[in-house]
Amino acid sequence: MGVLAQQCFNPNCRRRSPGDGPTCRWHVRNYGSEEEPQNVTLCNACKINFDQRKYCPYCVQIYRDKDPDNFDGKEWRGCDTRSCRRWVHVECEETAAGGPLNPREVYICPTCQQNKCATRKRDKRPARSSISPRSSLHFPAAFSSDEGGSRATGAQRADSEEFNEYSKRSPGVDLSKLEASSLKRYKRTFRLVEPPAGKDSERLIPVVEEHFAAQVVQEAETLLSFAHSVKLRAACRTPADDE
Repeated sequence: MGVLAQQCFNPNCRRRSPGDGPTCRWHVRNYGSEEEPQNVTLCNACKINFDQRKYCPYCVQIYRDKDPDNFDGKEWRGCDTRSCRRWVHVECEETAAGGPLNPREVYICPTCQQNKCATRKRDKRPARSSISPRSSLHFPAAFSSDEGGSRATGAQRADSEEFNEYSKRSPGVDLSKLEASSLKRYKRTFRLVEPPAGKDSERLIPVVEEHFAAQVVQEAETLLSFAHSVKLRAACRTPADDE
């Protein structure tokens, strides 16, 4: 009777060897809870990404930063907790929730939902704007004023002062040297790109290039707070600023 071959649990891997190196071995990981453990066996490469929480908590589909958005043919949505970088299958989340996700609401992954009380207690900063990380935000249109041409109120102007640091820092960093995973995460989340012109490839809109060049992307900063700050700055612009 033959011996059943070991296989990596990752649906997009399924390799039958733990790795190519002599020190590679199979790893058992629990994606459930301590009370209700759900163990899976992973190869060496998938284990590394699993330990970095780069997997859908429902189906345990592991992803890498270099993977394209549709590498497995499914839509992903990013958690909006400040300290979390996890992405989750929209289909898996909707199945678990028993209904469709609201594209205009902030999304919190299952792990962060369990730790929400502790997370909110530690977080002393103002609540973020309820804009979906996966919504297709086209910033040039979003920055324009309303049809009535009204400008920001005094309160909005005061709020925008908190974010003036973005415009005060002078760009001095080669964008090509930025961490590819960070750049991709911003592009994937907000689709902050201009449509390609001719044969030119898509590029980040100028204000985002400035943001990256100034290197103000920090672990504690959120994509939504950055988007909110840029919209406030755009709303506070006067005709004199454009001259």
